[in-house]
Amino acid sequence: MEKSVFKIVPDYWDEDLECISPEQILAVRTLKMQKHLRYAYQNSPFYKKVFDKAGLRPEDGMLECEDIFAQALSGFSPSH
Repeated sequence: MEKSVFKIVPDYWDEDLECISPEQILAVRTLKMQKHLRYAYQNSPFYKKVFDKAGLRPEDGMLECEDIFAQALSGFSPSH
């Protein structure tokens, strides 16, 4: 009889990450968002212009950036 190789816990389950507090989740999300904002600022002329016009830096708070992006993108329509 062959031995089963099924795992009870999938490979993608990370208990340390899945079971953290809401405060820790917010901290992780903030760090990841700052990383994405920094990348956009450094690699996209469009987002660099949006940041500069609003007087923001990628390290600024997420809420301020979220409001600025919503305003900036409301009139943005990519050309096809």
